[in-house]
Amino acid sequence: MLAVLVLSTVALAALPAAAAQQDGVGVRFPDVAQVAADYPDDAERFIAFDILFNKLGDATRGTRTPGAYALSSAYLRARGEVQDKYDQQGRDSEAYKSFIDRSGRLFSDPSFKRSVYEKYGLTNLPAAGSGTSGGSDGGFVLFPELPGDRSDAEIKAAFLEAFPIWAATTLGMIGLAWVLMRSAGVKTVRVPPPADSPFGLPQLPESLRTVSVAGRRYDVYTVSAQVIDRASGARTSGTDPVRVRTTDRHETSLTFSSGAFNPGPGHILSTIERPSPDGTGDILVAYNHTTDQCEMFAGVYAVHATRFLAPWFLVALAGSIPGAFGLGLLFHRLGGLSGHLLWVSLLALWIMGGFTSAIIAAFVAVRMKVKTESARTRSFVNDYLPDYRRFFNESTAALTRHFAQT
Repeated sequence: MLAVLVLSTVALAALPAAAAQQDGVGVRFPDVAQVAADYPDDAERFIAFDILFNKLGDATRGTRTPGAYALSSAYLRARGEVQDKYDQQGRDSEAYKSFIDRSGRLFSDPSFKRSVYEKYGLTNLPAAGSGTSGGSDGGFVLFPELPGDRSDAEIKAAFLEAFPIWAATTLGMIGLAWVLMRSAGVKTVRVPPPADSPFGLPQLPESLRTVSVAGRRYDVYTVSAQVIDRASGARTSGTDPVRVRTTDRHETSLTFSSGAFNPGPGHILSTIERPSPDGTGDILVAYNHTTDQCEMFAGVYAVHATRFLAPWFLVALAGSIPGAFGLGLLFHRLGGLSGHLLWVSLLALWIMGGFTSAIIAAFVAVRMKVKTESARTRSFVNDYLPDYRRFFNESTAALTRHFAQT
């Protein structure tokens, strides 16, 4: 609080001196006619008006200097008239390109700015509210001018022209990611229709043999068996292998990756499995007919997983081209592509567009991957799991009779 009071006192004490410095500042600046006479060259006159406009703003900002606003407006109008002269000739005309190129070099030439200050005696003119020369020469500037800078209006207009391209590109990337994510996934194997059971056991209905969830289709089959005992006598690495006898009296083993599903000897089990390319089966759902326990396993999440790298790369590549076009339009409107070889400019634009597109594609791909996988699993749980459980429950009596006879 004490520091604030001290600073406020110092600021109030400095106000009279600052106001005295601003008295008559406007009369030190040349009028438009004098500048036009001193700089007959259009490019020099254009940049001179820009320099004087900024300097006058620095010197009178926050004050009520007589005539300052009118003179600033006159500088701005005169600058705009020069710009309009070449805009009317078309941005592709040689005169326009030459004007933009020369004015750009003058804008970034500190010696030209210094010569304008010296011509009109503005070199040591203090900035508003300070006792030292300000603006671009000595005062604090939060966002200093850089070579090739354009006015806020020009920058805004260029961005507004390029924005629809970028917006359409982003929407297109989202749509492409959605399509690719729904079609990408692990390889599936078709299952031939099952033959009639020689034991008269219920067969999985045709409507439940093919799962279709959020762009993913895969075949499944069912296996029923009775537990004999533990295959190894102990659980290993979080798995629970059990030795079973199938309905056709073959002995094999089943491995369940969930400790919550722990069948005992004599229990009758049924599984929903997805065939893998290596000939094995990946358990999706297991049902214990003896205890009426139904569990879903990691195989469900594995088959519903979608790839990330390939869709991300394709989305980023597709977005880099219109992204580069938008950047090219922006830089063209701001005069940033002049003086470069065409292939160099195109390569630079594609690299910049590709970098931005890769970042956007990563966010889009991750989001679409999560949404797609969640939608698939949710659809499986809601649309298929209840029917599988109902089928298993209705098959319990027939399976119990079958295994009692073996």
